[in-house]
Parts: sequence; structure tokens; C-alpha cells
Amino acid sequence: MTRTTARIGGGVGLAVLLAACQPQGGHSGKPAAAASGAPQNACMQVTSPPGKPLTLRAVAYDTPNLETCGVYIEGLRLEQHHDTLGLWNGVYIFADARGIDSAADLGATRYAMYTSDQRQQIDQSLQQQIAEARSSKPATPQP
Repeated sequence: MTRTTARIGGGVGLAVLLAACQPQGGHSGKPAAAASGAPQNACMQVTSPPGKPLTLRAVAYDTPNLETCGVYIEGLRLEQHHDTLGLWNGVYIFADARGIDSAADLGATRYAMYTSDQRQQIDQSLQQQIAEARSSKPATPQP
């Protein structure tokens, strides 16, 4: 498996980065096998239960681009504490400890979606949002 780094630009705030992102080139354009039931522009989490086909769960609808879906998938990775696989318009997204990558299919060459500095900014913002969401949840009443 090959990993290629594509720079989007450094030193940009998360909001500006996401607003300026456009889907990256380098993908074959062929639809992913799991994408057959996925709505257009929906960011999906892909899971693979043992011995079963890949399943899709909607994370967000009307997702403007691949990079935004990548941030959503990274947020799931941080919340769930394990590598997470996503899908947007037939392109797979891999969020793991090494980075947030995309590929035309599961075995294809992966392309880095963010530089390490950008990923660090994204993770800091997501971790802050996760912490705020957890602290604002009401305590579960005990019987």
C-alpha cells in the first residue's frame, strides 16, 4: 500500500481550511462497491462485521466535499478510539494514527488529505468539541 502526501496549504485555521477545500484529484472515479446504497454527498461510516459484507451508516448528509467528510470520519476515530473507515461519493476515507487518507477503493493507493500540521489543528479542534459535548450531557439518573 502506498501513501502519497498532497499539500493543501499550511497555517490555515480549521474553518478557513474546510471552506476552501475541494475534492482532490488522483482518484479513478470508479464507484466503490459499498457505495451502491449511499446517497450522493452523504458522508458514510463503513463497518465490516466479521463474516459479513461492508455496511454503511450515515454520518452527515449534504457534505460539501471529500475533505469535510474526512474531518467527520476523523471525529469518529477520536470518539471511538479506533481506526475508522468512511465513504463519500464512492471514495474511501481512512482515518488512523498515521493520518487521514483517501483512495478510490480499499486496495488502491491512498492519498493524504491533510499535512501533519493541518491534522494536528483538526484533531485539537475536534477534541475540544468532543470534550465540550461530553461535559454538556446531563448525568444519567441512577435508580
